[in-house]
Amino acid sequence: MSAQKIETAKNLRLTADTHRTKGEYESALKLYLQALQIFEEVSSKENIANILFDIAIVCGMAKKYQASIKYYKNAIVFYTELHNKENLAKCYNNMAKIYSELSEFDLSIENLEYSMNLRKELGDTKGYIRTIENVGKVYEQQGKLTLALEKYQECHKLAEEIDDQFSIQVALNNIGVVHYNINDYESALKYLGDSLTINKKIGQKKNEAKLLLNIGIIHFMRENFPMALEYCRVCLKINTELNDKPQMAVVYNNIGNIYLKMEDYFAALKNYNDSLKIRTELGILPAIASSLYTIGTLYLTIADFPKAFDHLIKSLELQKKTGNKLGEVKTLQAVGELMSKVPKDSNYNFPMSEIECLTSALDLAKEFTEIDVEAKLHQQLSESYKFIQEYQKALEHYEDFFDLKTQMLKIEAEEKIKNLQLMSEIKQARLEAENYRLQNEELELRVKDRTKQLYETNDQLKQEIDNRYKIELELEKALKKEKEFLNAKSDFVQMMSHEFRTPMTVILSSSELLLHPKLDEEKKQRLIDRIRKTVKNTTEILDSILLVEKHTEFAHEPTDAIEVVNMSKQICEELASSDMNKHIVKVNSEYKEVYAKIHAIGYRHIITHLVNNALKYSPEGEEIIVTVSQNDDVVTLSVSDNGIGIPEKERAIIFEAFRRGENQIQGTVSGVGLGLYIVKQILDIINGKVFFTSEVGKGSTFFVELPIVKNTKPTKQFEIEAEIL
Repeated sequence: MSAQKIETAKNLRLTADTHRTKGEYESALKLYLQALQIFEEVSSKENIANILFDIAIVCGMAKKYQASIKYYKNAIVFYTELHNKENLAKCYNNMAKIYSELSEFDLSIENLEYSMNLRKELGDTKGYIRTIENVGKVYEQQGKLTLALEKYQECHKLAEEIDDQFSIQVALNNIGVVHYNINDYESALKYLGDSLTINKKIGQKKNEAKLLLNIGIIHFMRENFPMALEYCRVCLKINTELNDKPQMAVVYNNIGNIYLKMEDYFAALKNYNDSLKIRTELGILPAIASSLYTIGTLYLTIADFPKAFDHLIKSLELQKKTGNKLGEVKTLQAVGELMSKVPKDSNYNFPMSEIECLTSALDLAKEFTEIDVEAKLHQQLSESYKFIQEYQKALEHYEDFFDLKTQMLKIEAEEKIKNLQLMSEIKQARLEAENYRLQNEELELRVKDRTKQLYETNDQLKQEIDNRYKIELELEKALKKEKEFLNAKSDFVQMMSHEFRTPMTVILSSSELLLHPKLDEEKKQRLIDRIRKTVKNTTEILDSILLVEKHTEFAHEPTDAIEVVNMSKQICEELASSDMNKHIVKVNSEYKEVYAKIHAIGYRHIITHLVNNALKYSPEGEEIIVTVSQNDDVVTLSVSDNGIGIPEKERAIIFEAFRRGENQIQGTVSGVGLGLYIVKQILDIINGKVFFTSEVGKGSTFFVELPIVKNTKPTKQFEIEAEIL
């Protein structure tokens, strides 16, 4: 049941959001309150907090400020309990805006400080910057432009530190607006121009349009009307592309103002009417009233009194309907001026006379102390009473006009002094900043020079240390090499003594047995075969040692194409024929002929050592598989066995001279550890490769890659396997 109620309340909230977007605040408020009641029934705290937040927003939009503050405070209670710092910061920020609208600036600053602290706790630098900007806005609203400027400059600095281009351009825009407000148009144009440049890079079209409009307004204030028109037209083009109709209406109105100053009344009228048309379409009553007033005063200027009267009366009705007292004052003032200019017998259906219009306007103006408006009304009333020869009243109003004008001049003078002081302070700050920059540059140069000297000294010391280290390293390498050489020499001597003592003992004992007179022919033949095999093995060891000494000679031998399939079969047949352990050697190839670029002697050594190793370390009767293949780049020879395999820790040294794995050394297999070393040396000379895969107890496969002979094609064969027993 609770879930169903929550769903109903959420739907009410969505409908309320739609009404709020359309500006239908009363309808939205009613729906939000219904949703709140349901959420309270089911005690859904998070939803209660969120709906209170929504109600506070819509109350603020409807200018029900006290109600808005009440709901924000209620939302704060729930968000505090929920530890939702993000929404707490939003509540304080929005309350600050309302207090600012109520001119309660101290409370506004206080709430913004709460929001800033929360943003800092959240680590939300961008939100922190936006809150500082809002503090600047409050100071700007109070007329504390120096403090506002400090806050905007702080925003600019923080935004640069995090390279937030959007916040940088916003800060530059705000700084430019402050300079505009103190009539420092040159500086304002500079900052706004910098902001515009950044904005174009980040592609924020809406902000770009606003900046263009601001720059256009400054050119307007400087009476550079062609430039003002140019910026406003570009702004209008962007807003048209964005279909931002409210802003289009604003720009049309500003273009109308420019043409009005240029006294091109018909162009001004056209743009004012374009603005009115859009505002009427959007149904924004205050804006419609403003446009009607502007067009009415323009018709008054060009003495088209019927149209002026029609537009001003419509404007006055809307000003009263929307409660815009200042707009009502200005419109009544314009109507009064109109009534003074038209003939007395004109047929205008308006219930008040000229003096009555001006008097009503004056009474309203006094409610909100608009001195300039009051002064203008007193002046008009003085002229009106003078015209009907009521000189006493004319004098009274003129005296009031004079007093107010004097106050205005005083205020204007004070404002100018204040602006000049602010400009002086800014200029002084710039001078101090420039002096600081120059001093800093000088200090940086001195630090740079000293740093350079230290670096040079450090480089010299580093070079000396590097040289000493290199010498020590070379000495260490030399000592290590000498130690390795001595160890290798010792190992070699021990190995050779073992490898030669054993066969010599076999030969000696067999020779002595051959001298025995009663030995039959069969036993003699076995002894002779043993002697022959022992001599052969010993010869192979000697050949390997000699080959290591002269392996570089292969580099100078011809490396023409040799056919490796048949050569492999031939060598394997020779090796298999002398094998006493009945291994099966198979030579496989997809091709009948394959050509590799290697000298024949080198290839014989490679395949001989690889196959011999496979025969030595494989159990009796196991298969040895030799495979020859070819692709576009290389000829590949592989030799696979099912032998003892190579342990992981021994694999890195397997191609070094006189190196044998521990599992091989501990066995009964003869050898000095030169076979794979020779294979590697030969392949290095011809830019070949050798590598292997192995698993202890299951065997190894060695792969050799040889350079292919270009412009030769391998010959396919039907029999792809040759078996040698």
